[in-house]
Amino acid sequence: TFKAHLDADAMNVRVAGLALHDGDIPLRLLGLGSKRMLTTGMQKQAQLAPHITLFDEEEVGIEPHRIARLLKHLKDDTSGQYFLTTHSPVVLRELTIADLHIVHWDADRVEVIQANKPGISDLMQGKIRSGAEAFLAPNVIVCEGATEVGFLRGLDNHWSDNCGSEAFAYHGVALFDAAGAGNIRATASGLKELGYNVAVLADSDEDIHFSDAHAEELHANGIFVVKWNDGLSIEERAFHDLTWDGVVSSFDAARAIIGNDAALIDQVQARFGAGFEPNFSEWVDTPELRAALGRTAKEKDWFKRQDFGQIWAKAVAASLENEDISASDLVQKLNGLRHWVDHV
Repeated sequence: TFKAHLDADAMNVRVAGLALHDGDIPLRLLGLGSKRMLTTGMQKQAQLAPHITLFDEEEVGIEPHRIARLLKHLKDDTSGQYFLTTHSPVVLRELTIADLHIVHWDADRVEVIQANKPGISDLMQGKIRSGAEAFLAPNVIVCEGATEVGFLRGLDNHWSDNCGSEAFAYHGVALFDAAGAGNIRATASGLKELGYNVAVLADSDEDIHFSDAHAEELHANGIFVVKWNDGLSIEERAFHDLTWDGVVSSFDAARAIIGNDAALIDQVQARFGAGFEPNFSEWVDTPELRAALGRTAKEKDWFKRQDFGQIWAKAVAASLENEDISASDLVQKLNGLRHWVDHV
């Protein structure tokens, strides 16, 4: 429906303006995305002969549903070849792994790696679909699950807001949810093979899925691995190592998330056994209570959502700086991961 009309606002006594219009609206007044779609269509009509076309960040100004349609048109063009650059997860999800190459820059060296590598292509296609955002960062922390992703997001906010540390994003670090211990090794190895700097944050309570031997294998491949000691999940590790104030803050975070104190007390009592004190305001610090709280948090999924993990981290972040627990497994390994972020 585009047609040529005089653009009255572009006229003066010396210059007349003849411009493309969409109805009564001059093309110059359309949004950036509409302009890009129009010019792409015009170029496609003109490029019937063989051609090579460069397309820089095709997502700029274009809504996701229009990006999908644009990419279909480009892929259907058999007369030429297109080189596209993108920083959009929408674009990554719309393309197949056979279409993708990853460009890494380090000092004066540029490396272009084909994503469709034999042996990992099927795995990586699924990972791009589920976590495309991580593939747009040079450095990736592969987290066992949503709790770890949320917990690290909360710590990232605390470290940057209160401790003078730069945010993960400043260091080009993204978080990837592996969705289970059994997916960690293949995900981390695949990302490493595609040229990313990779770290892992994993529990140690599912040895059959991610064992010490698996962790050593990744470490030998240049991947930084954080895996809790003593066969514990992140919930159990935290309830074991935190100060008592941190334990109470963790339980208060669960109360805020679940919104049912009676249900929480029943859950903890079922794992504590005889002698349990149901009035949480009367609790005193004991190894048995800490263990019951940690097991309950893990088994009843108190923090097993990214937003829940973030709330939990916000509640306990300050207590992680207490000198009394500076030598604990929890603090030592979180500090090690922070060091990796700062120096990757």
